[in-house]
Amino acid sequence: MVKPRPRPSSALSLGRTASNDPAGCTSAPTVMRTLSVGSAAAGTKSDVGGVYAPPVGSLSGTLPSGAPSVLCAPAADEMQRTTSTDHELIATRFMGAEAITLRRASIHPPPAGRVVESPARRPSSQPAMNLLRFALPLLLAPPVALAQPAPAPRIEALPTDTLAALAELSAPGAAALVFFPDGGAQARTTVAVRVEAPAATVRRALLDADRWPEFMPALTRVEQTARFGRRAAYRFDVAAGVLTVHATTAITERSARRVDLDVDASDFGPAGARWELIPQGAAHTMLVVTSWSDPSQGHWLFRNAATSDPSATAGMNVAVDLTLALSLARRARDLSGTPTPARPAPWSDDGAALPAPSPGRWMALHPRYYTMVFSLTPDGAVRAVNVTGQTFGPAAEVIARVRDVSRYRDHLPGVRASAWNALPSDASPSPAHLLIRTPFESGEGDVERRLEGPSTVFVDGRSGELAGSRWRWDVSTDPSRGTFLSLTGVPGATTATLLTRAVSSREPFLVPGAAALRQLVWLRSMLAGIRPG
Repeated sequence: MVKPRPRPSSALSLGRTASNDPAGCTSAPTVMRTLSVGSAAAGTKSDVGGVYAPPVGSLSGTLPSGAPSVLCAPAADEMQRTTSTDHELIATRFMGAEAITLRRASIHPPPAGRVVESPARRPSSQPAMNLLRFALPLLLAPPVALAQPAPAPRIEALPTDTLAALAELSAPGAAALVFFPDGGAQARTTVAVRVEAPAATVRRALLDADRWPEFMPALTRVEQTARFGRRAAYRFDVAAGVLTVHATTAITERSARRVDLDVDASDFGPAGARWELIPQGAAHTMLVVTSWSDPSQGHWLFRNAATSDPSATAGMNVAVDLTLALSLARRARDLSGTPTPARPAPWSDDGAALPAPSPGRWMALHPRYYTMVFSLTPDGAVRAVNVTGQTFGPAAEVIARVRDVSRYRDHLPGVRASAWNALPSDASPSPAHLLIRTPFESGEGDVERRLEGPSTVFVDGRSGELAGSRWRWDVSTDPSRGTFLSLTGVPGATTATLLTRAVSSREPFLVPGAAALRQLVWLRSMLAGIRPG
């Protein structure tokens, strides 16, 4: 006696069996095919094993052990349609390899107590129908969750000690923290601005998104598309120089002290932000914005900018959040009864010496974060931007790099430099020529390097597009925390590219944001490759 071939017990398959079943199976070698259950929408056919790959949002699954597992279909090159009151079966042959789609009509669980036998053990002429009645509810139920969109990255609240150090940093006007700057969409940036208004007033200005264009000139249109409880959906149009950026967002009021903003789709790519309002007395608030974004999924212009440097995405986050926070701070101050003066220039250079960073609690934030400080004038213009990073490498190697301007081309992306003549490395002043070419700025001119003590280097622009630009490098050490490198600069628009100028003409606060982006990239690059000593 020849024993029957064992039947598969878990995968639902389509094949041809050696039988003359009235259902249409013909004598042929058994050919097993994996069954994918999906919608009737167009799918694709895999190159591996003739498996049908359903489109995104479709379902696939397997039967439990012991369930009928072989479905016969005609071998002819034609479509056979079998219909029941519950489901439809469409079996089609594609280029000699079968593909099957189950299209849902109405789903009902099988009647209680029904026993469905394997086609190999019963003479019924409708094995496919009984199989479908038993298997389809099992196939449909579990995979539904797989079709749900992935949740947005979670933004955690900052620890209390970090917020305290951030408050100290933001005393001159505003500050920022950058975590994992080279992480792209995994980078997290936090901007903190001290607002001269109560927290309730700041919250009112933040939630009234319909009026944002009144104090954010880059916003050309805001349309509320839906509202459910404390969650509202909006469509924003932003003038971004040569193009208008569209964004679909949701603003959710989590509590009286927290508001979340989720960018579901935009030309800038998906993004998210957590806005926290921290009262500082009765009349002041610290506005803290923590965010992420993924420009690699946006318009090609932003994709190109994001890939220009590993830290570019983090720098762009800081620029955007700083613009939003400073604009909101001015609006809240107006609503609190202390009108702000006419919208200030994006920066203010009174010629005063650039300050060196003072030691403080902020040093404990390193090496987890890079820190930024924005010094503001009383009317809100940015006076200077400072970026600080830390390394466990030797301070002597860091100092040697920042002193040799002629070799900046070896460390700073997009920068070309050459000394006018061979001067000793300790000569001061020492002239040089700089050429800067990046997606965010472009400029050329003569500079002068000045030394002040063993660990401070000034670079002042003297001619061309760099005239008026000023930078200061400071190197300091801490016995337990290693070597700190700070870059302080005066933001300016003379080196901005056409795109940066076009955007900043409508939104001036993007200028100091772009300066912070450039200084973050420079600082990261200057410290790159320095090994612990």
